[in-house]
Amino acid sequence: MKPGTIVYARPDPTVVGHEQAERRPVMIVSGIAFAQHIPDLVIAVPLTTRDRGLSHHVSIRGDDTGLDSPTWALCEQVRAVSTARLTKILGSANHETVLSIKRIIALFLDL
Repeated sequence: MKPGTIVYARPDPTVVGHEQAERRPVMIVSGIAFAQHIPDLVIAVPLTTRDRGLSHHVSIRGDDTGLDSPTWALCEQVRAVSTARLTKILGSANHETVLSIKRIIALFLDL
């Protein structure tokens, strides 16, 4: 899957602390090279409809997202997800949104 793809994912059976639980949309942020070298995983951020007013939560907008309500990317919860956990593709985010998310992740990782 290419960066910006929005898809439903099933999380681990057990979540801890502030991890997102339940089936939810995630946005793929891993690049094409990652997919070529590690085809059974993607790097993704979970999405939420709860606006917490945090500057590192990126608003997901656009007609192509497939999302029914205002949604934000939880950039602090970037994770590897098995492609076996991915279900229905909803849509995709625009290039600018993907870049904004990647910039925040890079900042958090001191890249």
